[in-house]
Amino acid sequence: MPSSGHGSMVATVQRLNEMGFIPGLDDMEVRTRRERGEGNDTKLQTSRPYADIFRRNIFTLINMVLFTIGAVMMAIGRFGDAFASVALILMNVVVGIYQEIKAKRQLDKITLLTRPQVTVRREGLDQTVYPDELVRGDIILIKPGDQIVVDGILVGQGQIEVDESLLTGESDHIVKKKGDSVLSGSFCVTGSAMYVARRVANVATPTGWPPKRGCMSRRAHRSSATSIL
Repeated sequence: MPSSGHGSMVATVQRLNEMGFIPGLDDMEVRTRRERGEGNDTKLQTSRPYADIFRRNIFTLINMVLFTIGAVMMAIGRFGDAFASVALILMNVVVGIYQEIKAKRQLDKITLLTRPQVTVRREGLDQTVYPDELVRGDIILIKPGDQIVVDGILVGQGQIEVDESLLTGESDHIVKKKGDSVLSGSFCVTGSAMYVARRVANVATPTGWPPKRGCMSRRAHRSSATSIL
């Protein structure tokens, strides 16, 4: 496939649409594009970091009050009362941190189990990968229920209806066919097709594309999709 420039992406889409069978990238092309920084290197969203858990459990208003009381008790020589105050703080901190870390680990496990996967075609074979394994120019297959994980352009003869309500606010399904753009965050409702990944996490796109999400009408969306080709 051609290199990574915006003009070459248009040429790539045109060439793909002229092919009877689209084999996708080979392993060497995938490695080369990732080395060029064209990988979809997205970070998996997990629960709060450990540092945040410790900070929020230690530096609380009640703990500050008890620390102050303990310091005053030590200053006037009442070490037993000071010890009781500090012990109460430590017990509260330990219990809170233990509960939050336990909850964090459970939530992280759930996040890993529900992590989305996509079907990509490489070297003529369909395979399942995680979104962060995609590179620019990958051929991604979509079917009903699939989420579109990166921006792209439909290629081949497939046709789908997508739900873009989370992006545009419109509840009507939008028909997409060869040459139309698809946006990350939308969902395939009916039909099946394939698209070439145009925009991944590490690669910028031309100014003004894609339009600001949530502020785009269906007519503007369609005209923008046509103009990029």
